[in-house]
Amino acid sequence: MENSTVSDLVIALDEDDHHKYTKYSGKGIIYDIGPAPKLIGVNEKLNRIANQVKNDYDYIIWAADDTVPMTYAWDEKLVNAIKDVPMGISYPNDTIQKERFPSNGTCFDTKIVRTLGYLAPPKLIHLYIDNFWRILGDELGTLRYCGDVVLEHFHYIVDQSLKDELYSATNSPQRYNYERHTFLTYVNNEFKIDVRKLREAMLEQNT
Repeated sequence: MENSTVSDLVIALDEDDHHKYTKYSGKGIIYDIGPAPKLIGVNEKLNRIANQVKNDYDYIIWAADDTVPMTYAWDEKLVNAIKDVPMGISYPNDTIQKERFPSNGTCFDTKIVRTLGYLAPPKLIHLYIDNFWRILGDELGTLRYCGDVVLEHFHYIVDQSLKDELYSATNSPQRYNYERHTFLTYVNNEFKIDVRKLREAMLEQNT
């Protein structure tokens, strides 16, 4: 929290292993212990938490537990980047994807969740979520990259010694094939509908 200046921290843990984590007390730190996902992946709990807080906050920033914010006031800078951008999505340099995709540390106008009912299509499990945010922000013209904001992602891609059973399960060739098919099916059948919903909400906001 030492580099955060405007955020509360909601930490999502699974009921089957939350006891393994050291818990810290303090203002603005909230632990949410929920059901373990049916399939290992981040999206189920990401959407659950996003829907829980969507009416309490104007912006949501998400990050996995293998990331560390390196820039002071990183959260405030990401919020400021989309304060005047309805349905805005801003993202930092995560040291891996960089400008290519909004990945860890991505900040969202919570009206996206209020309008769609999710932060990423629920049929996705763990992969291609950043692809969704990329095409959504590009289509709406609301994507903002903040290259001077650094959130370091300690992923096994850059250090093979970090690879464990969890990484192997969520990044297997079989999982990539399944989620790629799921993502393309969403793009071909539902993406235009979601974009229309968001544009209609943007128009209502401006009237």
